[in-house]
Amino acid sequence: MGNQHEWPEVYLGDLVPDIQPGFARRPSSSGRDVAQLRTNNISPDGILDMTDLKHVPATKTEIRKYDLKEGDVLFNNTNSDLWVGKTAFVGRNLEALYSNHLTRLRVDASKIDPRFLALYLQKLQRDGFFRWISTHWVNQTAVNATALRKVRLRIPPIAHTVQVSRLPTKSPESRLSGPPISRWEESRGPR
Repeated sequence: MGNQHEWPEVYLGDLVPDIQPGFARRPSSSGRDVAQLRTNNISPDGILDMTDLKHVPATKTEIRKYDLKEGDVLFNNTNSDLWVGKTAFVGRNLEALYSNHLTRLRVDASKIDPRFLALYLQKLQRDGFFRWISTHWVNQTAVNATALRKVRLRIPPIAHTVQVSRLPTKSPESRLSGPPISRWEESRGPR
């Protein structure tokens, strides 16, 4: 595996060719509406919570553009300082779309395992990284797609990302513990 400081540093945008923010739509009560995931549907631990779904009208074009497939990663792009950057791995095809406060990441699986990317982004969120690259408003913080593409990550060989993402553990944190894993963490100095 080697020392993580020897791993190549790459931009997230080079690993994720498809970065698609969601869309805003008011929920309705029509029987033909589609489920739309929102910020509350990603738990602080990075688990998709499908218990409180809102339903919205959507066109066929929107359903194709904002679909969620097995292997996608959902990133919470707008929230409070504490919760911006919550991330979840999509483990199966879902009959659901996602709101404008979420961004879908479709990885190049030849470069990184999507589960590993979700774990990596979860660690960065817990470490407060996304607060530093966010735009801040009153009671709201946002990471736009351009800033997300520019996040630099140190990535081990693909075989290692697959191996780490498959480790059995209750805590995602234990899979990515240890010294800083991004240049941002190294450069910002002691907390």
